[in-house]
Amino acid sequence: MIHVLIVSEKTLTRVGISYSIFWEKFGYTIIDQAASLSEALVKIEASKPKLVFVELPFKTEDNTSVIEHLKSYPCQLVILSADIHAFNHAFLHNLGVLDVMSTENFQTDDLIDRLNHYSQTLFTLPEENANLKLDIQKDILNAAKQQFLRKLLCGWNKKNVLSPATLQHYGIQFPYNQFIILMVKLEGMSQTEDIQTLAHFFKHKFINKNVYLCENGLDELVCIYNVDFSRHMNPHDIIHHFKSHVTHLMEVNFQVPFSVYASNAYIGVANIATAYKECFQNYQQAMKPMKNNDSTENIYIKTIKAYIEKHYADDIKADDLAVEVNLTPSYFSTFFKSETGQTYKNYLIDYRLTKARELLTTTTLHVVEIAQLVGYPNENYFSKLFKQKMGMSPTQYRKSPPTNG
Repeated sequence: MIHVLIVSEKTLTRVGISYSIFWEKFGYTIIDQAASLSEALVKIEASKPKLVFVELPFKTEDNTSVIEHLKSYPCQLVILSADIHAFNHAFLHNLGVLDVMSTENFQTDDLIDRLNHYSQTLFTLPEENANLKLDIQKDILNAAKQQFLRKLLCGWNKKNVLSPATLQHYGIQFPYNQFIILMVKLEGMSQTEDIQTLAHFFKHKFINKNVYLCENGLDELVCIYNVDFSRHMNPHDIIHHFKSHVTHLMEVNFQVPFSVYASNAYIGVANIATAYKECFQNYQQAMKPMKNNDSTENIYIKTIKAYIEKHYADDIKADDLAVEVNLTPSYFSTFFKSETGQTYKNYLIDYRLTKARELLTTTTLHVVEIAQLVGYPNENYFSKLFKQKMGMSPTQYRKSPPTNG
């Protein structure tokens, strides 16, 4: 597998190039990204990539200086630029630049053609080195498997049936229909103790179990545990045992800060994403609440309240709003009450009735019209709810509104 580093001051370029194609399919793998020349030099020294894509120009660095610094290492260099005509290609060739590629009207087919050309002309392996070729094939298969597992974590399209043949194609077998997700979050891993080291370690520990490991980012390892509850102890006991076992292995073998989060048990491959989302929400709850610059209110709560302010006249159910803000329905209600001190249902009622009181005192609209405007198609239900909360009917409130609102 040919290791590749992407260097650009622009986040859009780094992310766009990195995720534009399935690099491993063509014998390449993105090992890292760098946002500056100094960062690039450190990462080249550490990971020794064979191919470096660098976008020019830099804001504070001379193009020639950038190229000379990068070419001081044994790597091939591809220049990325929105204006490739601004470069003297013969001069770049003399500096040892492999290729110049335009980021204007970027085409994935063009990138693939160039990668195939590079591998055939520069990175050709000796025919006799069959073992190395087999290793590359294994790397490609493992990369495809990792990408497929990430798709399961992000949410498999329920409209597409996931057949055993598809799973087997990626070397995956789910003999049971129940799943537990466990997430290991790392802090401060060194170069010798990275996420791949961790995955390799646990792969051997779970070799005879239905556990699949997904390297989901630089600091996160996800375990997808396929288990048969009908033949085991209570699901909660299984979850507790699995989490305790992983925690113990981490404490004994890795001297780094870490945390472990487990989901509840879920049925069906389609719910693997729900289980993973639950783990991630548990992780977020354990962290300090996200802050806005101008407020200490949790960003999720601000988003929920903003949505209610815009859609309070609609039929917005808790489950639908949970999906809207990317929380699981089961977690949404507990989370909302813990952050606001009241249930979502009561908050929505209070907000709607506040709007109703405003309309009663500032307009001449009929009560039935006001009820519909604040999300209650049934006037009788609205009036009953209003009286329960305010101690008087909407008509009475309009005639004699309390001085305190």
